Amino acid sequence: ASHLCPVVLMHMQGTPRTQMTGDPTMFPLIASHLCPVVLMHMQGTPRTMQVAPTYANVVDDVCASFERQLTKALAAGIAASAIMLDPGIGFGKTPEHNLALLRALPRLHATFARPLVVGVSRKSLLSALVGQPLTASERDGASHILHALIAEHCALLRVHDVVSARHALTIAQAMRGSTDGGVHAP
Repeated sequence: ASHLCPVVLMHMQGTPRTQMTGDPTMFPLIASHLCPVVLMHMQGTPRTMQVAPTYANVVDDVCASFERQLTKALAAGIAASAIMLDPGIGFGKTPEHNLALLRALPRLHATFARPLVVGVSRKSLLSALVGQPLTASERDGASHILHALIAEHCALLRVHDVVSARHALTIAQAMRGSTDGGVHAP
């Protein structure tokens, strides 16, 4: 099946006033190669995204942006089953915006019925939450705690330290009484 895409593509998109136009042939290309795609929200561009991010309501605005991008992706022929959504934690958002989106993960999943991809690993949000700079090791530890808290709402977590993130998720599954987590012999 040489026409199958061996990778998942990320398509970063923003709010109407700052939307990255990108390549108009991207969605048809993705559709023609049967590639899975992650539609990620970002306000502005990488150069401007953290310059005073502003939203009327961050969750509503991200939902509206997802709706527009989903409509375009589906119209281009991308299968709904190939589309994942990423609210873009840390991409054009303040710590308060990021927290609102993390709290809204159940709403995002229910609204769009699409797998969610979330990355909080090593984000500045973590230092903002504790009110002080964190070392790399401390950021990893804090990331794993947050991953464990949000994992049940996500299909995919973007992490830096895969082994420790997996350990954190195994512990969280055991705490929730999940059948695929639990006590393992040393």
